[in-house]
Amino acid sequence: MNPDMAKYMGLVVQNAFERDVIHGDAKSRRNFSPTGLLLSEFPLLTGKILGNWRKKMNTKNMENIYQQIADCLTDMIPEKWKKILLYAEVRDSYRKVYFYYYSFINKEPVYSLEIPIKFDGEDERFKKLENDLYDLFSELQSEFVRQQQDKWTHLTYILEHTGKMKVKFGYEDLSQIDPVEKQEKWEATYLK
Repeated sequence: MNPDMAKYMGLVVQNAFERDVIHGDAKSRRNFSPTGLLLSEFPLLTGKILGNWRKKMNTKNMENIYQQIADCLTDMIPEKWKKILLYAEVRDSYRKVYFYYYSFINKEPVYSLEIPIKFDGEDERFKKLENDLYDLFSELQSEFVRQQQDKWTHLTYILEHTGKMKVKFGYEDLSQIDPVEKQEKWEATYLK
């Protein structure tokens, strides 16, 4: 990762891009900065630091993968949602992806594995989309490596119905930590 960018943004990194997020009948177009803020609200972000970062990375590939992830998640959730919080972990022979979402109706988060149970008849479709989601996060990690960026081991992806997206990457080796313990810690941090 570019040291200037890392210093400026900490561990939160995203591509700046224009994207369409379609959710039900609502369609919004936003131009987001690396921190998920609207660029029009913070024009200085489009200056030298962001410009140099864009030159070093092929943002089109990243933009496409992020958009596919958002589309896949939207397809997996058969009701209108406010916010999605997702955890992904990818390493040599291990992949783990799960998410929670908040609907407009219920204040309690819905766990991704509850979707086929809650919405009868969604099982086969859900499994296919879940496999696609796993593949997209593997592809995202491979794209980081192709672009000579630090290889992340896990991430938290937050998507709001407005299209605002935030991604926090982690680089520590988590292979020796129990998966249940990792999930409980993540849930305690993000499902407040």
